[in-house]
Amino acid sequence: MRATDWASSRVIRLVNLSLGTSNGFREPELATAVERGISAGHPGSMPGVVGMVLDPDQPRESVNAEAVDRRVVLLASGFPRPIAGVPPDRNLNGISFAVANANGVLASVLVVRPDVHTAAEAVRLVTG
Repeated sequence: MRATDWASSRVIRLVNLSLGTSNGFREPELATAVERGISAGHPGSMPGVVGMVLDPDQPRESVNAEAVDRRVVLLASGFPRPIAGVPPDRNLNGISFAVANANGVLASVLVVRPDVHTAAEAVRLVTG
């Protein structure tokens, strides 16, 4: 949460976070920190922002967008880089990799578009 606050207090256009907790005691504290990040323009997967969903068929270098419950979510690959000789289903995978892959796509937009000031704007560019 301190790292989220640190990033939110600076001019950082994209923060790669995969946040969640099964500990109900920590949830309000985490939600408050994420709200501060949202106010700073960082998307996430909480209500009111763009979420990321694992799509095993999505290439790592791109994302697709889909409307879910009147929200736009990014569909991203849940696989890290390929490992020679290891089938994809035997490699590590999961939602945290999907978040990282989607953030990589957003970061590539920010590199070529210095006029884009927030990750939310980058999301709009990649989702049309």
